Amino acid sequence: MGVTNQAMAQQDVPVLLDGVGDDGVEQIHNRALSFLRQWELPPKPYAYEVSYVYFEGSNKRIVNASIDEAIGKSNTLSDYEVRQIHDALHRDSGPEIWTQLTDEMLNVHNLIERQSYNSDQFSKSLDRRKQQISNVTTVDQFREMISGLVDENERILKETKNLRAELSHSSEQISELTNKLEEARSKELEDELTRIGNRRYFNESLQREHAAAERDKTRMCLVMADIDRFKAINDTYGHTVGDAVLCFLARLIESNIKGKDHVARFGGEEFAVILPETDLRSAVKLIDKIRRDVQARNIVVVEDDLDIGRITVSFGVAELEPGQNIETLIKLADEKLYEAKRSGRNCVKF
Repeated sequence: MGVTNQAMAQQDVPVLLDGVGDDGVEQIHNRALSFLRQWELPPKPYAYEVSYVYFEGSNKRIVNASIDEAIGKSNTLSDYEVRQIHDALHRDSGPEIWTQLTDEMLNVHNLIERQSYNSDQFSKSLDRRKQQISNVTTVDQFREMISGLVDENERILKETKNLRAELSHSSEQISELTNKLEEARSKELEDELTRIGNRRYFNESLQREHAAAERDKTRMCLVMADIDRFKAINDTYGHTVGDAVLCFLARLIESNIKGKDHVARFGGEEFAVILPETDLRSAVKLIDKIRRDVQARNIVVVEDDLDIGRITVSFGVAELEPGQNIETLIKLADEKLYEAKRSGRNCVKF
């Protein structure tokens, strides 16, 4: 089902992740261990997993944001906070994928520990040979010592080669599993019909932006939108046409907002827009432009050559006040939306 005047072909936007090479995996591992020591966190699998994901950057929305916020507030990071982040990670996406990823990360840890052990053993062997030099009195003894060193070196080189191969395989597995997690995560936060954020995406985005606004003392606005007389569209033309109208509005709003803004389907024909670092005047100006843009479009259902005319949308806008909680902000934006409805629809109230 498609509509004209605004391309309704729903295109999947791929998430591009840079692959992590063997050296990158080892570097992330070392940084993760240093991070645990720095914040005096226990060397447990859950803490290592959170630390590894933090430096890998595969889940910045939960891990990096939560850790940065905790450290930014009190310059501390407790074991309790790390456990909470770990739990959020495993609620976040497919548990079976996380199990595989955890296993691979622990495997990397063991591989690097083996490599460190081999290097340490070779270093000790060199020290022993060095101490034996003073006792060498014949050519045969010297040859025996050199032969031992060569054998030890060849063993270490062979073991290192095997470890590198295993590390490369684990690196590929981690990259593949990370991509799967990103795909699963995107689907969990996406409205299946409109391909914008769903209610869960809205809740999490609003919590994050609210915390950032309070922390950085910046402005933020919340917009609630509702398609006017949407039930009449469904009753007259059917739910398939109604779905096409929802997709139309989603794409139009999405095309008018900035990269750091968020749009989500709040429920039914209601949408929400989060505008970080935006004051009330700027928010109202943007939303009224969107309102006028919607009103100006004549909607035609392409497949059926069905002209359903123009639609209108009502908007309510609320600006976050210092110290205001999320529930109050949503309530204020909702009240303004219903004020717009009572005022004849097709307007912006703030």
